Amino acid sequence: MNQPYPPQQPMGALDLHTSYMMGMKKSIPLPPGQHHVHIQVVYRAALNPTRLMGQAETQVNVFPGQRTPLFYRAPAVMGVSGALGHRPQRTPGVLLMWVVIVAALAFGTALTIWKLS
Repeated sequence: MNQPYPPQQPMGALDLHTSYMMGMKKSIPLPPGQHHVHIQVVYRAALNPTRLMGQAETQVNVFPGQRTPLFYRAPAVMGVSGALGHRPQRTPGVLLMWVVIVAALAFGTALTIWKLS
């Protein structure tokens, strides 16, 4: 199944109705009540074109005549959940990303020093 979507396209499900999120901001009119929101990123890779990452979900109460803002942030690395809440979110997985980078640099440096000696 080859769907036309950009490499990292957020996909959301609102009360089990799935849609691709176009753009950074999306306003969806909803009736008052409680709604289930699920967001994830469709990550397009060469070997697995439909990989999903950054899953996050929450229940939202919508009151008549009011807006209920939600903020989603995709993770910095695969294998980490996304962040979804009523306030702007921090990027999940940043610490893990830096640990992997520092470990790779330390390993490469140690290997180079060992080969040179």
